[in-house]
Amino acid sequence: MMLTQRQQMLIARYLREVADALGDVSDDTRERILGRVKNRVMDGLGKGGGGVLADEEVGAVLARLGAPADQATDSVQGTGAHSNLTLSIDNRRWLGVCGGVADYLGLNATAVRILFILLGITGPLSMIAYIALYAEMYIASDRDQAPRIDFWRLLGRTVATLGVVIALHAGVQGLLHLVRRAYERFAGLGPIPDLGQWNWLPLNAPFLLFCALSLSVPFAILGGLPMANQWDQTLKRCAQAILALYAATLSIGIALFLTGLIIRVAKGIAL
Repeated sequence: MMLTQRQQMLIARYLREVADALGDVSDDTRERILGRVKNRVMDGLGKGGGGVLADEEVGAVLARLGAPADQATDSVQGTGAHSNLTLSIDNRRWLGVCGGVADYLGLNATAVRILFILLGITGPLSMIAYIALYAEMYIASDRDQAPRIDFWRLLGRTVATLGVVIALHAGVQGLLHLVRRAYERFAGLGPIPDLGQWNWLPLNAPFLLFCALSLSVPFAILGGLPMANQWDQTLKRCAQAILALYAATLSIGIALFLTGLIIRVAKGIAL
């Protein structure tokens, strides 16, 4: 989306008129309100697609927002605690959840963010709770203001991450099964004996699968949501790093299993 100098002047004049109509408010409140109104303007312009917009399109978006005085009145009335739990549009670091909770409770957004960080030490449950809270707030938020979810991107990243985890687990289980069959059928040594600590992977495979799913899938979901400040790309890489760590752990486990098996066979031959 490209704006001409005249269009930028139209938007700046609208925002200036909103600022003049705000009256006696604090500088922080004025800045938040103007940021919120500007986001509404830019979101409205973004629906027109890319390329250069006509002056009439910009004027139509400003007209739909209403008179600057009405915008100022509505914004001032909404600066206190909100009656509905909705996402914060102008005070968001990730998805606007903490800012929305702060607006709803009339608290400082930084304090709410610190609380969420402290809750993060509980692990995957806190991430799942955060995603569930976002979903509820997203539904209750103004559809014309809240950043829209690209459901295809969300579905693609989630399914891809889930598929990789399941494929790695299934592949390892299949490989272990083939090794057991080869040992029993071709070596003629009967069932595989207890390998002790070398049998670490088969014993812990279900737990590893649970950890991989509970960590990577929430990160993938968050990476598919419209996060601010390009955090979606960062969390996407976090999900990929978890998958890489899971694959490396499985590889080490397979190596330990094969090593223990070789040692056991060598001992049998020596005897």
